[in-house]
Amino acid sequence: MGYGKISNKQKEILEYVKSQIINKGYPPAVREICEAVNLKSTSSVHSHLETLEKNGYIRRDPSKPRAIEIIDDEFNLTRRELVNVPVVGTITAGQPILAVENIEAYFPIPSEFMPNEETFMLKVKGESMINAG
Repeated sequence: MGYGKISNKQKEILEYVKSQIINKGYPPAVREICEAVNLKSTSSVHSHLETLEKNGYIRRDPSKPRAIEIIDDEFNLTRRELVNVPVVGTITAGQPILAVENIEAYFPIPSEFMPNEETFMLKVKGESMINAG
């Protein structure tokens, strides 16, 4: 989704909401946004939030307080819980060889991609798999 233009105050509100989600784990209340960006009226904040929503920066649920969701894949990806998966060896792409089970490194992946706790990774050496499918 493309983003529309927003004012400096709206950028300030968006950054504040992001920082609160990162630091507290949930978005701020409208009154907290008022105080943080030096606005006196909650209706001004509601108006700015409406513009941010119309321009594709946030999604809100009017039936719930503090229900502000950031629509930014990069922001949301950085917030995902990561799990370190062990890289246990190198194999060749062609003639099968046994991978020596020696943890060489760890590779972080989002936890929702983990099928189970026994997951591991192997490095593949060679080019026989290129254009294989």
